Amino acid sequence: MWAFSFVVALGAAVAVAGDAAGVAEVDAGGGVAAPPVGEGKSQNIFADIFSQKPEWSAISDVAKGVLNSIGGATAANSDDDESTASLDAVLSAARDMAAASLASRPERSIPQLIEHFKVHFQESQAMLQEAFAHVDFDKLSLAALWYYVEHTESIRTPSWKRRKHRFHDRVETETLLELHDALHLMQIAYLPSQERIEREVSTNFRNGTYETVYAVTKGHPTEPAHFIMMPTKEQQQKRGGDGSVLEIVIAIRGSGDIGDFVSDSMMNATSYRSGKAHDGIKRSGKFLASLHIDKLQELLEVSGRKRAKVTLVGYSLGAGVASIAAIELNDYDFIDAQAIAFGCPALLDLEQSMSTKDYITTIISDSDIITRMSGPSIANMFLDVLSFDWTDMALLDLGLLLDHVGKTFPVDKGLVMKWANDTQTKKYRPHFATIPKERMETELFPPGNCVHLWRNGAGWTGTYTPCSFFDSVEFSRTLVDDHLLESGYHPALLSLAREALGDQNFQFEHDLVGLGDSTT
Repeated sequence: MWAFSFVVALGAAVAVAGDAAGVAEVDAGGGVAAPPVGEGKSQNIFADIFSQKPEWSAISDVAKGVLNSIGGATAANSDDDESTASLDAVLSAARDMAAASLASRPERSIPQLIEHFKVHFQESQAMLQEAFAHVDFDKLSLAALWYYVEHTESIRTPSWKRRKHRFHDRVETETLLELHDALHLMQIAYLPSQERIEREVSTNFRNGTYETVYAVTKGHPTEPAHFIMMPTKEQQQKRGGDGSVLEIVIAIRGSGDIGDFVSDSMMNATSYRSGKAHDGIKRSGKFLASLHIDKLQELLEVSGRKRAKVTLVGYSLGAGVASIAAIELNDYDFIDAQAIAFGCPALLDLEQSMSTKDYITTIISDSDIITRMSGPSIANMFLDVLSFDWTDMALLDLGLLLDHVGKTFPVDKGLVMKWANDTQTKKYRPHFATIPKERMETELFPPGNCVHLWRNGAGWTGTYTPCSFFDSVEFSRTLVDDHLLESGYHPALLSLAREALGDQNFQFEHDLVGLGDSTT
C-alpha cells in the first residue's frame, strides 16, 4: 500500500507547497508594467500580436478576453444616468445573490463531513489502486529514482528541448507579460478569508478597478475554493461599449485543503461527453458551473444585458476546474466563457482537448509534473524507473568515492568493487528483465492551446506547443518546483519580461512575494 501513499504524498507535497507559496506578499500597485511601445504602436498588445499570424487566431479571443476582462482595456467615458443606475443595480444584485447563495449552502455536521470525505477518499483510493495494480513497488529503490533522474536529464537537455520546439511558433514575450495579472489572481485565491480576498482585489489588483462579489475559501471534495469579481462601476463606465455584455471573472484556487487532494487523486479517465476526462476535476468543474449558472442568468436579467462574458482563471486543480466549467457554461447561448489555465492537470482526451482551442489556453512551466500527471502516465513513469539498469552508474560513483577515501585511508578498491558488482548481479540486475515492456496508453492531456514556457539553456522561451507533447512525465529535479507559482510560473514570466525589456532589474508591480505575511 505504500504505492498509494507515495502518490498521495507526492500530490500533497506539490499542493501544500503551492498553498505555502500562495500566501506570499504582493507589492501594492496591482498592474503589469507594460513594455515601452513605439510611437504610433497600439497599446493593445494582444491585438497587435495576433493580427500578425493567422495560425495564432485560435487563441486570439482567449488572450483578448484576458486583456479586456482582467487587464482593464479602456474606452470612452459614459455619463448616462440610466447606465450608471443600471451598473449600481448589477453590482448590488451580484452581492445580494452571492450572499444568498453562501447562506443557502448547507452546513454539514462533523459526521456528515467525515462521511463526505470517506466516500470520495474510498473512490480515489480505488482509482489509484486500479491505475497502479501492475506496478511492483517493492522493487523500487531510492537509488533507482536518483539515477533515473540523472539519466533522463542527460537526454532532455536544453539542446533536446530546442530541437523539439524548433518548428513551434514562438509566443511573443509581450503577450506573456499580460498573463502575470492572471497569476496575481491565483495568488490572491490562496488568501485564507473572504475579507482578505476582498481587500487585496479592491486595493492591489489593477489599482482597485475590480470588486469581489463572492468568495469561498474552503475546498471540499469536488467543491473547489474560488471567488468571483466584477469591474467596478467606474471601470465599466470607462470601458463603455455597446452595453450588451456583462463581464465576470471567476478565479479558482489550486489545491489547499485535504478535500482538494481527494479531488486531485480521482485521476481515472471516466466518460465525459464524446470522450473522457479526469474524474475528480470533471465533477468539480460541473459543480462550479451548476452552482452559478442560475445566478448568471439572473444577473443578466437585472442588468438588461444580452450576454455574459465569463473569464475563468485557475491554477493546478483550479485550472482543470476552470476548463471544465468553461465547457459547461458555453452550452448556454447567453454565455461566452473563456479559461486561462496555469499548470492544468492532464484533463481531457486529445480530441476533446483540441476541440477547446477557441476558448481555453493552458500555460505550462517547463517540466511541471501536474500537467503530465494521469494514472497511465504515472504508472508508465514508475515502470520506466523500475526497468532502468542503474547499476553501472552506481559502480562508477562507488569507484570515485573509493578514490577519494583512498587519499586518506588505505582501501582495497578492487576487492570492494568486486563485492559491489557481485551483489548487484545477484540482488538487482535479474529483476530488470522482469519488468513489462508494454506501457499504458496515455488517455488525458492538458486542454485547449498549450503555451509551453521552457528553459533554453540561457533563459526561457515560450512556444505554442501541441498538447500531445505532454503525454509523459518529464522526470527531472525541477518537476515539482516548475509547478509552483513562485518557483515555476512567476520566474518564467519574469525572465521573459526582462528579456523583452532588456532590463535584468525589471520587477512586476505585484511580485507575488509576501502576500499574506501581514497579520490580517
